[in-house]
Amino acid sequence: MNTELLHKFFAGKASNEEILKIKSWTEQSDENLQELISERKIYDTIQLNIHNPLTVVSEVTIDEQPVRRFSMNSFAKEFLKIASVVLITILASWMLFNNNKINPNELAMQTIKVPAGQRINVVLPDGTSVWVNSKSTLTYPVAFNTEQRNVYLEGQAYFDVAKNKDVPFIVNTQEGSVKALGTAFDVISLSDDNVFETMLLEGSVEVSLSTDLSRKVILIPNQKATVSEGDFSITTVEDQNPYEWRNGLVSFRNKKFKEIMTILEKTYDIDIELKDANVGDQMYTGKFRISDGIQYALDVLSLYKKIDYKIDYENRIIHVKSSR
Repeated sequence: MNTELLHKFFAGKASNEEILKIKSWTEQSDENLQELISERKIYDTIQLNIHNPLTVVSEVTIDEQPVRRFSMNSFAKEFLKIASVVLITILASWMLFNNNKINPNELAMQTIKVPAGQRINVVLPDGTSVWVNSKSTLTYPVAFNTEQRNVYLEGQAYFDVAKNKDVPFIVNTQEGSVKALGTAFDVISLSDDNVFETMLLEGSVEVSLSTDLSRKVILIPNQKATVSEGDFSITTVEDQNPYEWRNGLVSFRNKKFKEIMTILEKTYDIDIELKDANVGDQMYTGKFRISDGIQYALDVLSLYKKIDYKIDYENRIIHVKSSR
C-alpha cells in the first residue's frame, strides 16, 4: 500500500473512497494488517518527535540564580512512551474500518482516557489537533456530521481547530461549552471541583454556560473566561507558563515551592506533604519535561535549597522536608 495514502488516512484526511480502499487492502491478508500497524507506529513516532525534541533543557532559576540540567532521552525511550497513543489510534482506525456504512451520522464514538503523568495528541477526523492532558477524557465521533463538530471533554485539553466556517466546532463539558470556527484555545473542565476555564490563544471563541445557554461571552486572544458562582469572570493572561503542558513541560514563573508541589501533584496524581514550613516559600522560575518524572523535578529543585523526600508508593504520597 502507498505510504503517502496511509499517512493521509492516519491524519484523518482520507476520502471515503480512499478509506474503503485501505479497508479492502487490510482484509486481504494478515501481512497487510501488520503493515498498517507498523506504519502507524512509525507515523505516530514522527508526529510525537516533531512536538517533543529528544534533547531538552531543564532549567530552574531560584531567586534570580540560574541552575541548569540537561536531559537527553533516547529514541527508544520516546518510542516506548507513545505505546498508548499507537494503541488508541490503531483502535480508532479499526473501528472506522468495521463500520459497514461510512455515514457521519451513524459512526461510533471514540473515547480517550489519558493516565496521570502523560499527554496524548489526537488528530480528529476534520484535521483538528488536540492535546489531551493527564487525567483527562476526550470523546469524539469517528467522523463529524455536516452541521456541527461536537466533542466532549472532562479534564484539560488544548484545541487547534481546523477552519470550517460552515460547520462550527463545539467543545461540550458538564459546566459549559466552547464554540469556535477556527482557533486555538485551552479548556479546563473539572466537574468534581466545579472548575470551568477557557483560555484563548488565537482567533475567537464563544463560551456559554450549560445551566443557562443565554449566558455567553466572546473572548479575544490572551483572555481567559472562568466560571465562578454561576457567572463569568474575564481576565487577561500575561503568564502562559501554565499552558506549556501541551509541549510536555511543567513550566512556572516566580512560584513558591509549595505552589510547584501543587502543580506536580495534579500532573502525576500523587499527594505531596510538606513536613516543615521552611521548605515551602522559596521562589522558583523554571521548567521540566513531564516525562522525566517527579523524582527528577525534586532533585533539580533541591540543588539550591537542600531537601529530603521519601516516596510512599503504596499510599501514593511523597513526604518532603528540609535537609538537616
